[in-house]
Amino acid sequence: MRRYYPTVLRIVLTIWLLCGLRSRATEAEAPVTLMPAGVFDLGQLRERETREVPFELRNTGGAPLEIRSVRAGCSCTAIAEFPAAPIPPSGTGKVILKIFGRGLPEGEFERAAFVEFERLAPATLRFKGVMVRDIRVTPGRDISLGAFPSVDEAWRRRIVVAGNFADGRELELGTPVTLGKVNIQMSRTDQSRYELVVTPRLPMTPGAFREEIRIPVLEPAGQAPEVIRLRAEIGLQLLVAPAMLDILPGDVPFQRDLRVSFCFPEGEKLTAPELIVILPAEVTAVTADTGDGRVTVKLTFSPNARAKGRRGVIELRTPRSGAFRVPYYVLSLPEKIRH
Repeated sequence: MRRYYPTVLRIVLTIWLLCGLRSRATEAEAPVTLMPAGVFDLGQLRERETREVPFELRNTGGAPLEIRSVRAGCSCTAIAEFPAAPIPPSGTGKVILKIFGRGLPEGEFERAAFVEFERLAPATLRFKGVMVRDIRVTPGRDISLGAFPSVDEAWRRRIVVAGNFADGRELELGTPVTLGKVNIQMSRTDQSRYELVVTPRLPMTPGAFREEIRIPVLEPAGQAPEVIRLRAEIGLQLLVAPAMLDILPGDVPFQRDLRVSFCFPEGEKLTAPELIVILPAEVTAVTADTGDGRVTVKLTFSPNARAKGRRGVIELRTPRSGAFRVPYYVLSLPEKIRH
């Protein structure tokens, strides 16, 4: 059997070399020149506008250039046309991209499409521009309100919705609809300009605050509703990373400290009676000290907590801020460190 080993080895090496050569051929750049070169500038593109962008590919190699496919880089792009037949040497082919304004974010953008060839690296067709919405929302459609330490803290936000139609059409909005967490006062300040004053319904619910404002567009007809999203964090904010608790094995209960930090409003503190700790089964006792935004939870573990790699969660609850979950990991020390 051993006499066949050199032959088998030669076959394996030959296949490996052939695969390597094929891989290098695949990675070679395509002999093609793009027109226009660089990044095609679309200028301004309206939200409801569709624009076609032609790119010319010139084969600068000595063999026919076969295009396998053209792939769009985002949902804003469709492939309108590309050569089905191979491009002969010194010949040209045309790729036409169709760009949709509705699939682009507001403001400046840069996108690409990719021409894939047989056994050659793809060529990149780049284009850029500025997408202009027909309806502008200031300060934006996704608004972060920040953090509010108290559920009773009042706040106020002003949002402006204005028409920006190329033909000067008038904007008419309907009554806003919300999830019920805010109050809205909407007034028309100009022919195509509305102002919304948003305030919370108190008390707010502790935790992640998420609200959605949907405003029907009555005129011009055919417009989708405008959707504005608000987000915030309500109540005391927990500032803590998962705790790593190393454990010395033994037959008696042992204690470990778990320190937790909160972000308090100015002048407020969390008192110990406010803190409710929900314990996992392996923790037999707990005490908590508070002060200056730091809570030290002293945990008493039972001996069976020595299992290597144990994980647990301690839940801290406060009447003002809801519940927080603090994960921890229990690690047994190696035998040589125990003594």
